[in-house]
Amino acid sequence: MDDFGRDQFSRILDGARISLSVSGTVAAVSMLIGIPFGLFLGYRRGRLDFVFGRLLDVVFAFPGLLLALVLATALGPGLTTATIAMCIIFTPVAIRFVRGVVASESVNDYVVAARIVGASPVRIAFRHLLPNIKAQLLVIATLIMSFAVLTEAALSFLGVGAQPPSASWGRMLTDSRSYLTTQPFLALIPALAIAVLVLLLNTLGDGLRDRLDSDSKNINQGVTAV
Repeated sequence: MDDFGRDQFSRILDGARISLSVSGTVAAVSMLIGIPFGLFLGYRRGRLDFVFGRLLDVVFAFPGLLLALVLATALGPGLTTATIAMCIIFTPVAIRFVRGVVASESVNDYVVAARIVGASPVRIAFRHLLPNIKAQLLVIATLIMSFAVLTEAALSFLGVGAQPPSASWGRMLTDSRSYLTTQPFLALIPALAIAVLVLLLNTLGDGLRDRLDSDSKNINQGVTAV
């Protein structure tokens, strides 16, 4: 029980729902915007890629949490505004990651062959490149989810994320500060929940990447044998 007599286990479960829904939304929005932009910039490159890259450098010059805090404060405290702020912050991250993966993949033989036979850039990007980088994209999405979990907890801890009586893990840490010496489990349990969820998301991303990479290698070996 916490200081108001509320069941701690129920609040931890509700906090998991909030963390997963917010991080999933942020990852989905960031990847939906980041994949098309990253595909275009990574495949075409050139002057536009250079200009856009410099703009991203300016954005990344500021700490992400600080930018999220400023945006969430400007939009007003609340879980919805915190989610919007995180989408704005993590979309450039997704664009840069996808752009780097596409740039390294676009020099492979199958992309060069598709370009030689006259395939359009759009077809090459979505028909050839996108299926071959799905493992990396899943890893990027899970990484964004894990960072979003930490950012949401930080924003709620600072008072601009989830508002009472929401059972956000960051909010639970804030409420437990006065009881660290008498009831330390009130802070320890949500802190452990945050750490475990981030670890699970990172492990999930690594597992999906390994599985998809092994499936791709098996398919390539089968084609070579034929």
